[in-house]
Formats: sequence, C-alpha cells, structure tokens
Amino acid sequence: MHKIMGYILNLKKIFALCISFVFVISSSACFKSKPEVYHFTGTDFTDYYVSSLQGLSYCEYERITLGNPHSLVPGPTDYEYRGIIHLSEEEAEKIFNSYSWTEDTSFSCPDFGTVNTSFANNDSWYSCHEFQNDYFNYLNVHYLRFNGKDAILFDAISM
Repeated sequence: MHKIMGYILNLKKIFALCISFVFVISSSACFKSKPEVYHFTGTDFTDYYVSSLQGLSYCEYERITLGNPHSLVPGPTDYEYRGIIHLSEEEAEKIFNSYSWTEDTSFSCPDFGTVNTSFANNDSWYSCHEFQNDYFNYLNVHYLRFNGKDAILFDAISM
C-alpha cells in the first residue's frame, strides 16, 4: 500500500511540475519582444500590397515585426511597414488629378527610421481617404501622404 501511495505522490509532483512548466511558457509568450527592423529597397512591398499602383520608379521602406514573424495568428506578429514609394511624374500627375486631395498644412515628416526622408519637408503633402482605400486596401494604414509630384509616404500594418 505504501508503494502505491508513494507512486501516486510522485505522479502528483510530476503533474504539478508539468503544469508549472506550461504556465511559465505561456506567460512568457505575453511579454513583448524587441522589434526587428529590416531595411529594403525594391518592389517586393509594392508588388505584394499595392500591385495596382502603376508608374513605380523606386521604393524604400522598413519592415518591423514583433515576436514570431511566421505565426499565422494576427496580432503583434503582423508586419509594420513604413517608407516612401516614388512614382513617375506622369503617374503622379494622373493620380493627383483623379482624386480630391486635402493639403496637410501641419505636415511634419514622421520618423521612418533608416528610410531617407530628408527631401520631405520641402514639399506640400496631401491626404485622400478614397485613394488610400483604392490602392492600399490590403493594409491597415496609419499614415499616408502624397506630395502630388512623385512620392508617397506610408506607415501601415499588414492584415
């Protein structure tokens, strides 16, 4: 009888240890990890997220992620993108004339990390919700401005 009681007591200890381990692992997943920031140039972002945008001449952006970037669960593992899309002057003029833009009179270029925004404060910048919805509909856009000439500033999260 003592052997059986000792065996049951050992099982309880093992079970308690397993439960403690699972609790520690699950609670550590709640802590935010350090953001990972990657700098890119090229058309990967625009090819995937704004493929209907024509006349692209150059794109520079950062991809920021928290946690596991391969997770299938939406949340803090979604990518944030911030950067600049440069368009041909012809396409920019076509876009500017196709929408009703509102000038951002209090424009101050946001921090885009390593993306070169040195030119941005020399221009007037505009916003248009309809344009944003037509071209950036696969993203949750936090910020989008267009200078009406050749550049789009954006900050968005993938959905």
